[in-house]
Amino acid sequence: MLRLLSSPKSMCSGLTRRDWLRIGVADRPISPKDLLATMYHLLGIDPRTMLTDRQGRPLPLVDGNVIHDALA
Repeated sequence: MLRLLSSPKSMCSGLTRRDWLRIGVADRPISPKDLLATMYHLLGIDPRTMLTDRQGRPLPLVDGNVIHDALA
């Protein structure tokens, strides 16, 4: 988990584009939900786990995807 948050080398995943107006993500954006799913994965918790609320409705633990590039 610490390697995901800070690594000895700079880690870049995906491509960025630079316009005259702004800098943006061109390929494979990573959301906070993806980071949370990756942290759950590193802790041994399946991020696809479904929980139920008081009325019995299924709720996902997190909607993000595990970032496998950061784990390699």
